[in-house]
Amino acid sequence: ARAASLRQHPGDATDDAQASATANLASAGVPCLTITTTVDTTDFAPGGTVTVTVRCEASMADVTLLGVPGRRTFTATATEVIDTYRSGS
Repeated sequence: ARAASLRQHPGDATDDAQASATANLASAGVPCLTITTTVDTTDFAPGGTVTVTVRCEASMADVTLLGVPGRRTFTATATEVIDTYRSGS
């Protein structure tokens, strides 16, 4: 959400949120089979907020003997306030 809040336009915010989520999960070594990023920019203006939800479907193949399903979806949501005094629109 922080990466998205720094952009000037909602489309750029969405692109940055998706790229940031993918890069952060990869650098943390999280083995996502699929990554879905949803960005809510309905209040995208100075003083407003942007909310990002990331869903990662991960393989549980390494722990299936413990009774864990073969795949599991993990979800995280973050909301960031957009700087009130930033320039641009």
